[in-house]
Amino acid sequence: MKVSNTMRCLGTNTHTDHDREQDDFYATEPIAAELLLEAEPELNNIWEPAVGEKHLANVFESHGKLGRMSDIVKRCDDERIEVKDFLTKRSGLLNSVEREGNQYEGDIVTNPPFKLAVPFIKRGLELVPDGRKVCMFLKLQFLEGQERKEFFKQYPPKTVYVSSSRIACAMNGEFMKLNKKTGKMEKIANAVAYAWFVWEKGFKGDPVIKWIN
Repeated sequence: MKVSNTMRCLGTNTHTDHDREQDDFYATEPIAAELLLEAEPELNNIWEPAVGEKHLANVFESHGKLGRMSDIVKRCDDERIEVKDFLTKRSGLLNSVEREGNQYEGDIVTNPPFKLAVPFIKRGLELVPDGRKVCMFLKLQFLEGQERKEFFKQYPPKTVYVSSSRIACAMNGEFMKLNKKTGKMEKIANAVAYAWFVWEKGFKGDPVIKWIN
């Protein structure tokens, strides 16, 4: 059953493409945000730049950690959400004070579109000052690949938190589906492994892998 964007404004936070279709997005199960805050309790003034319908942002706000929300498409009836392209340097995402130093005095946390993950990470690290963090919820397979190997050499994450139990990312924010045999709504199955990749601006050491969930 489809529900309006306003009624579904419980949250989501994912681009599927730089110019994604309006009704094609993947929402992140809110438990992902809870697990991140347990692992990284010092995160604060969080900017969620692919906020969607606020699945992660609602959790950050409930913990008093939310500082800012933006997205390339507005999917939620919340006037605080800025409609901006996070990857465009002339997007106006930083206010006049921030533009002087080109920094956001907080941490950046989101679930980016997978094929734009590297640009999102690089842009996040450009925008935060030393010591602040950029946290991305990504498929575990993000660790693979020759090109990303070179990227990791230059931008090593400080910590990778692997979810030992599966966390769902649901298309169009629909975490439940109708079981035609039973007539009941059931949670969708998830066959993809995810992890929180955490970068700290200025960190140059070897990453640490930990397990959550």
